[in-house]
Amino acid sequence: MDLYLKGFVIAVAILCGLALYWMLAPFWDALAWGICLAFLLAPVQRWLTHKLRGRGGVSAGIITVLVPLVLAGPLVSL
Repeated sequence: MDLYLKGFVIAVAILCGLALYWMLAPFWDALAWGICLAFLLAPVQRWLTHKLRGRGGVSAGIITVLVPLVLAGPLVSL
């Protein structure tokens, strides 16, 4: 009985993993861009938090407002 239970749990875990993969499949590009932006902007966020005397929320808000403007700026000029 113990072997049956372990096999069942492994099968359910594999099926859940596949379902999660299929649900996230349309979003892989956006997730990759988000990870890249988070990696690139982490030093900027730390620096800005230091300059704002530890106000991380304000720093995150400023970056959230400025990044779309900086990314959309060249597109608007076209």
